[in-house]
Amino acid sequence: MVTTAPRTHPGGDPLAPTTRHGVLRRFPPRMEAEYRVFQDTALKPRLRWAMGAAVVVLGVCAVLDVVMMPRAILAEVLAMRIGLMVLPPLLALLASLRVQSGRVLHLLAGWACLNAGLGAVVLVVRTRVLGMPVDYEGVLLLLMYVYGCGAMRLRTAVACGTTICVAYPLAEAWAGLPPDALQARTLFIVTTNVIGMVTAWILDQEARGNFLVARQLRGMAHVDFLTGLPNRRDFSERIEAAWKQASAERRPLAIALVDVDWFKAYNDRYG
Repeated sequence: MVTTAPRTHPGGDPLAPTTRHGVLRRFPPRMEAEYRVFQDTALKPRLRWAMGAAVVVLGVCAVLDVVMMPRAILAEVLAMRIGLMVLPPLLALLASLRVQSGRVLHLLAGWACLNAGLGAVVLVVRTRVLGMPVDYEGVLLLLMYVYGCGAMRLRTAVACGTTICVAYPLAEAWAGLPPDALQARTLFIVTTNVIGMVTAWILDQEARGNFLVARQLRGMAHVDFLTGLPNRRDFSERIEAAWKQASAERRPLAIALVDVDWFKAYNDRYG
């Protein structure tokens, strides 16, 4: 049997003041879990736009490779560009059409961005070994994409961006990039990564602020101001969700109506 009895919101009173704590200004545990659900609801459309844009931009880069790259290395460059950089976001985009879990989707986004970033590192280093190096600015652009458009949670974005940031100078040092150029490029890469972290943190805080506003508005719309009890709007939404759940599971649905005798006297005494 499915119940629609009023129950306290798992995150507490949605109209009560909330506090954040910790370096990342996280919510208390129960509200943090509620925020994750709120965040995952918006993730699927963001993921589709983010991965779709990545596929288009990297595809354009592949077309430019055909026009600009020396013929001696064109085939290998295209294989790396498409296999390591275009394919991961394309697979994440296709998976988003079927996968429903927000947690899985954000991990897919992280996997796609990390593979594309490391693919750019491999491309830069491999062309240097072949004696025809391509510009390293592509790594900078991918770092900016990871933090600004990658449709990931903050911690995942920081993990992906930092991994790319560390991998690039190590790979260039292995490929024999002169020390002066290596130091300058490492400085740019690290600076871009730090700016990206700050950007991702700001976006995360804005999302948390939007969550608080939505939570408070929902509380105002679904709770009776005088009694603090769920109102008719809340009941209508709960009964609709319960009906759909019962229909999907082919289970009975029951509603209990309770009438309190002489309630007016109780209300007159206690308000």
